[in-house]
Amino acid sequence: MPVQRDQKTVTISLPSGARATIHLFGAHVTSWLTPDGKERLYLSSKSTLEGPFAPNVFGGPTPDEVSAEPVLEANQAIAKEGHAFVRTRVWELIDTSETSDQVSVIFALDPSTYPEPYPKAIRLTYVVTLTPESLTTSLKAQNPSNSGVAAGMKLFYHNYMKVSDGQKVQVKGLKEGTKFKDTQKGGEVGSWEGGSIGMGEKLGKIFSNAVTPDGFVTDDGSDSIRVTSSSLRDCFMWNPQDNCGKSAWADMEPGDGNKFAGVHPGALDKWTILSPGEEFVGDQTLTLVH
Repeated sequence: MPVQRDQKTVTISLPSGARATIHLFGAHVTSWLTPDGKERLYLSSKSTLEGPFAPNVFGGPTPDEVSAEPVLEANQAIAKEGHAFVRTRVWELIDTSETSDQVSVIFALDPSTYPEPYPKAIRLTYVVTLTPESLTTSLKAQNPSNSGVAAGMKLFYHNYMKVSDGQKVQVKGLKEGTKFKDTQKGGEVGSWEGGSIGMGEKLGKIFSNAVTPDGFVTDDGSDSIRVTSSSLRDCFMWNPQDNCGKSAWADMEPGDGNKFAGVHPGALDKWTILSPGEEFVGDQTLTLVH
């Protein structure tokens, strides 16, 4: 069957052999197999798949941002939720769609699980689509026209592409002159000099307006995955390398930095404000490159 589920997971598959597994907790895609039988996503042996996650605060609005956009006060109040509350809640499978070469599953998040004071009028749905050689995820945030409130949001996808050797990984597609903030240097602003970016050393750069139609290609010398998006323009290139297994990265094993490439497209540089009647869709597609 193309869609199978149990109490904790939903698995989608195709006759080609492609398969993906999504945990209801956080709607995390924890496995993606391409038709050649290869696993394309890294998953730490220490990963918790049922929660709770330890808070890892990232990206809450500053006091100046809240002063300029008072609607962001709710986001500031829930900053202790870490990377976002949507990844620490249990999602509900609400629908499926399938053809001979594609299968999609649609999830929704119960607004009663939102942390206070985030507006419960906001509706969140999430779609995972599998084709023989690609995986697409799409998060939609809708603010009903009669909500009477506005809401702020940021989004980025935590993609951990499994690689054979992180020391050999090169991510291609960054344009010369692309602006970035270096999280390894306290948010220092820089301009990309051009060329590919490696994952062999500690890396934490948030690139603004970096995603082009061609996207980014992660190449480890034997396999390549292309990451594209039609709506997300920023990208966080990340790998903690020898910090794996320590402190905030204790849910990884030492040495795991050489097992994945972190390419995280998102809407990160600026806050997206949804007024009543507006919606935002953040999508991405991972595609096997031959």
